[in-house]
Amino acid sequence: MAIVKLLKKVHGDLSDNAIVKIENGSFANLPSLEYLDLSDNAIVKIENGSFANLPSLKYLYLSRNAIVKIENGSFANLPRLWRLYLSDNAIVKIENGSFANLPSLTFLNLANNKIAIIEHGSFEGLTNLESVNLANNKIAIIEHGSLEGLTNLKKLNLANNKIAIIEHGSFEGLTNLESVNLANNKIAIIEHGSLEGLTNLKKLDLANNEIAIIEHGSFESLTNLKELNLTNNIIAIIEHESFEGLTNLKKL
Repeated sequence: MAIVKLLKKVHGDLSDNAIVKIENGSFANLPSLEYLDLSDNAIVKIENGSFANLPSLKYLYLSRNAIVKIENGSFANLPRLWRLYLSDNAIVKIENGSFANLPSLTFLNLANNKIAIIEHGSFEGLTNLESVNLANNKIAIIEHGSLEGLTNLKKLNLANNKIAIIEHGSFEGLTNLESVNLANNKIAIIEHGSLEGLTNLKKLDLANNEIAIIEHGSFESLTNLKELNLTNNIIAIIEHESFEGLTNLKKL
């Protein structure tokens, strides 16, 4: 009955109910709906095609549910979706194709989940995405290719994870990225080349890690960096010319 009442509305609020499952076709015949709030429910599963036939949807809130997995095709046919909120769920893995067919998405919130793995190609096709929040998860490694395709990304939050390793080339192609938050992780060393490709980066937060050594040339490609936070680490060695290339740095 609640869904029927949404038929001719632009704004749909189904938050704070007891919804457990979103079935295929649940929101059929809602061509004008722009805003849908399903937060604070008990949703565990979103079936493939659950949000089909919502061509005008721009905002989708699914925070504070019990979602464990994003099925391939869960968000198919949402051509105008701008903002997607999936924070405070129980998602453990981002699979290849999880966010396929979301060409207009600019903001994605995946904070406060249990994500440990981001598969290669997980964000493929999200060429307009500007902000990703992956804070407070269980990510241990940033693999080469895991962020591939995010060519327009400007803000990346990876704070409060378990990141110990940043593979060489992990940020390759993210030339529009302006802010990266890696605070409160397990990073012990900034290896030469691990931050390569972040030519437009302006702010880098590495506070509260386990960094002991800053290698020569660790930041050499960050020529536009203005703010670098290295507080609360265990830095014992700063190699010769470790900060080479930071010609625009204003705050250290």
